[in-house]
Amino acid sequence: MGSYRFNSKFDALVHDYYHPIIMPSAIVIINTDIGKENEVADSVSKIAGVESSDVVYGVYDIVAKVSSDTNDNLDSIIMNQIRQVPFVRSTLTLIISREYKRT
Repeated sequence: MGSYRFNSKFDALVHDYYHPIIMPSAIVIINTDIGKENEVADSVSKIAGVESSDVVYGVYDIVAKVSSDTNDNLDSIIMNQIRQVPFVRSTLTLIISREYKRT
């Protein structure tokens, strides 16, 4: 990867182990009507572009990971599909600026 110099052996190790993924992605945090968490999570998981849809404990009900080939498609998945699922009360979207995955 060119002549980039790492600050430490740890930085070099992380660079070799995790490689940045450049693809429009977001974490969508979803609140549902009471008792509808599993139904909404199942519906969301069936939407193209949704990598995972997990029921969680706490203030929020579901955390979904969404990826797409373009920002416009990502926007459409969130605005026109996830937010339209019955019993979704609200969403909070966190756009991923840089994602690292094991290779």
